[in-house]
Amino acid sequence: MPILRCIPLALLASLPAASVLAQTGRLNDTGQRLTYTATAVSPLPDPPDFPGQDARHGRDIAFEEGALAKQGRGAAGFDFSKLGADGQPLPVQDQAWASDTQGFDAGSEAAGTRWSCVRDHVTGLDWEVRTHTPVPALRDRRWTYSWYSSAQRPDGSANASNGGDPGGSNRGECFDRYDADSNPGGLFCDSAGYVEAVNAVGLCGSSDWRMPTRRELESIVHYGTRWPAIDTAMFPDVTGDFGNPQNPVPNVTWTGTPAAFSDQAWSLYFEYGTPVDGTSKTLAASVRLVRSAP
Repeated sequence: MPILRCIPLALLASLPAASVLAQTGRLNDTGQRLTYTATAVSPLPDPPDFPGQDARHGRDIAFEEGALAKQGRGAAGFDFSKLGADGQPLPVQDQAWASDTQGFDAGSEAAGTRWSCVRDHVTGLDWEVRTHTPVPALRDRRWTYSWYSSAQRPDGSANASNGGDPGGSNRGECFDRYDADSNPGGLFCDSAGYVEAVNAVGLCGSSDWRMPTRRELESIVHYGTRWPAIDTAMFPDVTGDFGNPQNPVPNVTWTGTPAAFSDQAWSLYFEYGTPVDGTSKTLAASVRLVRSAP
């Protein structure tokens, strides 16, 4: 028997119906700072037979040439600031994330070696940063979630944001997992359940967190690197096998954007930063929430 869900109207209203532009209307550059010939990497400028390459245009080349002013910091043309649990920029921004010998979080916000969110000054979006502790908490990076968006709002109106199929309810593994018999007051291990739980605790002082659209999640992909394709100095929490069969966590992160087939949604593989339009909504994968910065 399917699990009947009653999801708050405010949560459903926050789910984007389609892929949208980032809040500021500006786009990040790709992070690509190399040029290529048909067979090899080529030093700047463009090789004569292959002109107009990505690395020669936009914010990345401006950074390379020392002509890009940033509010924060970040690889290539990216411009990020680290935010504390209260949603304010950390006083110390130039320190690396601290981990112990087992890879668990060991830093502090006071020292600038741990942060809760990242603000993107280009797109105007705030991004969640996941945790990693010996006893996994609500936002631990190891948890996984299926894709779920209720087919109907509490007021009876249709919810077009799910593409015609609500997806897989409670198919992941997460903190305080719901079970009808053993844990009826638990949390649903799916995207809608996670959004609801994070908003309830007020991550970074806010309660309007949501699933990112495909375009929004792609905006933080750093195509100048891989394994993972993201600025790990700002986002040290990306899980994935990355070629290691001993790590069981998939390197797949959900977006909130439905795909062409109603039982699928867009996801993003952070190994290379590849968007995938045919991921079954029942798959248990990672989630990174987003909100519009003030």
